[in-house]
Amino acid sequence: MATKNISLGKNVVSDSLEIELYRAMVQLGGGTFRELWDLGYETLILFDSPQTHLTLAVPVSVMSASEVRRRIVESDDFHLFLRDLENHQWARR
Repeated sequence: MATKNISLGKNVVSDSLEIELYRAMVQLGGGTFRELWDLGYETLILFDSPQTHLTLAVPVSVMSASEVRRRIVESDDFHLFLRDLENHQWARR
C-alpha cells in the first residue's frame, strides 16, 4: 500500500517500506527523518541534525547512512565555525 507524503506543496507518493528504509538510514546516520521532497528531476530525503536542528537533504540517488553522517558533520562543523567567528568579531569590538 502506498502512502502519501506532502512536503512544501509537492506530493511524493512512495511505498511505505521505502520510506521506512530511508528513515532507518537517516537514523543510522545520526539524523532525524523529516520527509521526502520531490523536485521533479530528483527526490530529496530531508532530515535534521541532532546538534543544530538544521534541516539537511540528501538526494535519493546517493542516499546512505554514511552520506547522512557526512552531511551532518559538515553542517555542524560549519555552524560551529560561524558561531565562533561571530563570537570572535563581537569580542574585538
